Amino acid sequence: MLDADGPLSDQAYEQALLPFADERVGAVQLIVRIRNRESWLTVMQDVEFWCISATAQFARTFTGTVSLGGNGQFTRLSALESVDGDPWTTSLTEDLDLGLLLYARGWRITAAPFGYVHQQGVTNLRTL
Repeated sequence: MLDADGPLSDQAYEQALLPFADERVGAVQLIVRIRNRESWLTVMQDVEFWCISATAQFARTFTGTVSLGGNGQFTRLSALESVDGDPWTTSLTEDLDLGLLLYARGWRITAAPFGYVHQQGVTNLRTL
């Protein structure tokens, strides 16, 4: 799952595929980087994604409990097929729901530490 305006970093695709060598891995989440780091607001959004969220995700790789967060997620087809019914719920947090459904089926979810997806940061406080 990639946002339409979410280009991948160099080697991100290859990095995202590496963990799938382990047949227990059902999904891989890339880390998000803000690409328009031109103001304090967009820099702070990058700090939130790159420093705070990424640190938590990397720590969770040891237990295979990385959360899926929409942009930059790769999911094994057989993992999707293992979920009863439609793997995507109608809730606003369908990506988090998918992760929970995969865990319930015994799949591991990990992060790719050397690849990331770019995302446009919000440029003013009102929009944020």
